[in-house]
Amino acid sequence: LSIRRQRQMCIRDRSMFLGTFSIGLSNIVNLCVLVLAPLTRHGFTVFTWVLWWINVAVALSLIIGMPVLQFTRQEQSLVDVSGALIIPVISCVVVAGAGANLAAILHTEHAKLTVIVCYILWGGGFMMSFICTVLLYARLSFYKVPDRSLLITIFMPLGLCGMGSYTLLRLSSVIYNLS
Repeated sequence: LSIRRQRQMCIRDRSMFLGTFSIGLSNIVNLCVLVLAPLTRHGFTVFTWVLWWINVAVALSLIIGMPVLQFTRQEQSLVDVSGALIIPVISCVVVAGAGANLAAILHTEHAKLTVIVCYILWGGGFMMSFICTVLLYARLSFYKVPDRSLLITIFMPLGLCGMGSYTLLRLSSVIYNLS
């Protein structure tokens, strides 16, 4: 990476939004699964599965790399915590939801592997997201409400709970259809 990009990754507010790359790629995977795969043949389903595995690698690098980056390169304080802290770790939950949609159209062996990986991603992402949610609510209880520009980030845990529950429901539906 160039020196300029390395400096930007060390800025807390900018580095948090790296999770949006994985979330955006999950939307592309969902588009491929729900719209394009029914119109095409099996080859496109394999392409979508490979794209999802790339997304898994990106999400895992975020959930492992962002805490390391935050604790080694950034200065942390409870007063500066915002809902944007949840964005890098919620990407695993979103990728698990996209994988649940994808598993519904895969062959049985591939679908089973995808469901197992989705549960692992969901568990890791949901656990880390709730740790970040506890930090956010601790900040809100000890300090006053954040600025107007960060006020909307208070609702980030709502999206986490909604996407997490959707992912569990979709995974259970896929497991029911596989059995």
